Formats: sequence, structure tokens, C-alpha cells
Amino acid sequence: MTGLRTLALALAIAAACVGSVGATPLGQGGGAPFPLGRVEHVSSASSDVRVDAAPEQGASAGVAEAPVVGASGGALVINATFDSSITSDPNSAAIEAIINNAVSIFRSLFNDPITVSILFRYATTNPDGSPLPPGALAVSYSAVYAVPWNTYIDALKADAATANDATANASLSASALSTNVVPSSANGRAVGLNTPPAMFANGSVGAVGPYDGIVTLNSNQPFKFTRPPASGMYDGQRSTEHEMDEILGFGSYLNLGGSDLRPQDLFSWSAAGTRNLMASGSRYLTIDSGNANIVGFNQDPSGDFGDWLSGSCPQANPYVQDAFSCTAQASDVTATSPEGINLDVIGYDLITATATTTSLPTTTTTSSTTTTTAPSGSTTTTQPPTTTTSSTTSTSTTTLQITTTTAATSTTTTITVDSSTTTTTLPCPDAGFDGLRCVLHRALHPVECGNATIPRRIQRRLAKASSLIDRGAFASSAKKSREFARKAAKTLKKAIVLTDAATTQGKLSGDCGSAMSGILLEAEQRAQELASAL
Repeated sequence: MTGLRTLALALAIAAACVGSVGATPLGQGGGAPFPLGRVEHVSSASSDVRVDAAPEQGASAGVAEAPVVGASGGALVINATFDSSITSDPNSAAIEAIINNAVSIFRSLFNDPITVSILFRYATTNPDGSPLPPGALAVSYSAVYAVPWNTYIDALKADAATANDATANASLSASALSTNVVPSSANGRAVGLNTPPAMFANGSVGAVGPYDGIVTLNSNQPFKFTRPPASGMYDGQRSTEHEMDEILGFGSYLNLGGSDLRPQDLFSWSAAGTRNLMASGSRYLTIDSGNANIVGFNQDPSGDFGDWLSGSCPQANPYVQDAFSCTAQASDVTATSPEGINLDVIGYDLITATATTTSLPTTTTTSSTTTTTAPSGSTTTTQPPTTTTSSTTSTSTTTLQITTTTAATSTTTTITVDSSTTTTTLPCPDAGFDGLRCVLHRALHPVECGNATIPRRIQRRLAKASSLIDRGAFASSAKKSREFARKAAKTLKKAIVLTDAATTQGKLSGDCGSAMSGILLEAEQRAQELASAL
């Protein structure tokens, strides 16, 4: 079944690739300042043996299962909309259940106060009615924006909230590797940028498109929608999580053409101290300048270059993001899986992440010589979206723990990495929904709070406020924008009360609670002023 994936991941990349679509003014929030486009990803079935396959440790035909996660979680909200292709299907209840399970997993892991909107389909066609690529398990469409290098990198650094982030940010290039970075709309908002949802149900992108992306499961494939998956059947939840990862931000520039990097490409290396941004030789995900190999990137051009290198079936270490999936195997995104770590370092905030633990497969690809090159381009300097003016420098020692697991044994290696991190924060925009969104984003990341866990009641209020601000920014009229701004102000006022109570009860330190209350008060005042001005 070699070549199940079409060569052009971009069914419409020529038209949808960032740079070929002009900047589109969006809504009442003053417009998105970045060019808008669309990317497509396809996940495929695995062949039994491929020359590019990474030799994996051990062998197991077993199913890797994770418990279904409950409804509780962090501030991240994922709004799942079910297309009629699902609701009219005889198996709709089971399909919706695995999608809701996948949503719950992401919500349980990440603490970003944003709302991500995804349309889910179960069909044999793409959203525009064209046939799915032959052999595809699932397809995702994502809205993306071309963000100037410094703008994205500064926002990513300012968003740091975990030990993984501190290590990863120390590995970022001191100079621009491309003119722009191309995050998905959801990923941009995760780091505080103005990258609103922009996709319509037919997969086109433009002003006030309600979705960040669309996931289509191929109804011609033998999916099983309960665990464990049976022999000869693919795990529906694993494929769903795979495509959701891509809407959240996964993907490589290598599939798009051009030179502008995707966020994943920032962490693509071939050896300690040696980046590899080419589709030849070996590439692997690492967050410490190439020292610890977390997982290999796929180098087979019939698969996504942002997916993981896949072994022959059954895979000893089946991961959600494997470029080629096997039947009768399941897996989920976790805080210590390669997917969880990668989402963390491109801007999503793991609720708990003090050390990194993941499997470490060997990643040998081809005999080609690895050439370290990087796209070149001009650098645009802008201010990152933050709320206070300060500058801090800290030196820390990060312990990176790598757990290598085979079918019967587990070996742990601890690597100590010394890093110096400088964080500079600059003022948010003075007015408008952009400034309000910027201030709210910083409410969960005051320097005074460190890695403290914010009580869930506060997280829920902030998530609600974030949703109201997004709806206000892209409402169809000034009147509706004003209503959403007023509701956001009321929600923020309640969040301040909850923050003060948490501080009094000792759930937040005095410095942390005071800083959060101050930021939230600023956000509430901005919301009130915005409502009055509209």
C-alpha cells in the first residue's frame, strides 16, 4: 500500500499557501495584520515494510490505550461542530463520542485561555466536495497566517510557562531563519497574536470564517469507534487526535514550498548543535539544540514532513502523529508524548510540565548526507503582545528526563542542561479588542506566578472572557461587539473576585494573586472602555 498519500499534500496549496493569498481585513477588531491562507494535511495507512522506516525498539502487537479523560481540565476550550455527515450517520453516537473524548484529552492537558473551533466530518469527500486522496485515513484543513519572524518568536518567548518552554526557547536561533513563521490560526492565538478563526465550512478562508480548521475522517476506511480497535480496523480516536494536532499547529514548511518556516520547524535537528531543515538525511524533534532526540520526523515525501517517522506494523511505539498508522493499534496525546511536548514548545501551555519524559526511538532515514541549511529572508521587528514593561534575566539548570520504553523494559536517562534566559515584556496595544485580548492572555502568565497552577474556576472565567472577546472582535456589527465587550467586562470582574478569594485562601501566593488581579483589573477596565466607545 505504498503511496497511499498523494504527493501534493496541498490539494489547494497553490491557491491556499500563505503568500499567495493577500491579507484579509477581519471584523471589528481592527483587522488581522497578517496574510491569511490555508494548508491541508493527510494521514495515511502504513505499509508493512518501507525502506524509510525507523527501526523501533522491541515489538508489540498490543494496543496502547489511555483512559477517557473527563470534562475537567485547563482553560483551553475546543468547540466541536458536527457536520451532517456525522449527525445523519447510523453510527453518529459512537463517532461523536470519540471526538468528544479527543477534545477532553486536549482540554485536560493545556491551559491556554483561548477557544478553538473545529468542524468535524465523516465523508469520502473534502469540504469542497472533491474526492479524498486515495487511501487517506483522514484529512485536516487549517487556517494559517504569515507572521513576521520577530513578531512570532517574541510572542513565543513571552508565552513561556513550563520547563520545556525554557529549554526550547534557549535553542531558538538568534537570527531569523525565514522572513515569516506560519502558525495556524489557533497556534497564533495561543501565543497572544491576532490570528482569528478564518475558515468556512467548504474549506475556503476569509473574513469572519467561523472555524480554525476542519477534520474529515474517511468513511470508506474501516474505523472502529470504541477501544480497543479490532484486527484490520483503524482507531478512530487516534486519527481524530492526529488531525486536531495539525489544526492546533503541527506541520512543516517542507510540504508547502517556499521558505517560511512552520513552528514545528524551529525544533528540527539532525545532531547536537546541527539543524536540519531539509527533506534529506535524518531530522528529529528536539527541544535542547539537538542533544536529546525525542522522535524522528518523517522524511518520506508521500507523508507529512511534520509527522513522525513510522516503523513497520505492528509499531512497537505507536504514536498519534505517526505519518503512517497501523490497524489494531491505538494511542493518545499525553503530557509526556512527543505530541504533548511539541505542542507545549510551539505555544500551548501544559498544565503540569516540570520534566520531559518520552520514548526515544532510533531515527535512521536515508544514506543522504545531512546538509544544514535555512531559508533566508528579511527580518521585521515588532513588539510582542504583553501587558507590563519589565526586563528580567535568569540562569537556570534544566533537568531533561528521557524514558526509553520497550515491550518489557524501561530505561531512564537524565540530562542536565544549563541555560540563560532573558525575558523582556513590552506594553500591549493601547485600545481595541487586540489590546484587550493581549492583556487577558497575560493574565495566566504573570512573572510573579512562575509555574503555579491557576485554580480551575478562574481558568473557566478567563476562557469565557476570551471567547467573548473573540466574538466581539469579529462580530457583524458595532452593536454586537459592544454587547460582547460588556459581557466580557462582567466575566472579568467575577474572575477578579475569584482571584482575590484564591489568594486569601492560600491557593495562590500573595505576589501571584496580586499580579493576576492587577492584570485582570486592567482587562476589565479596557473592556468597559471599549464597550463605551463602540
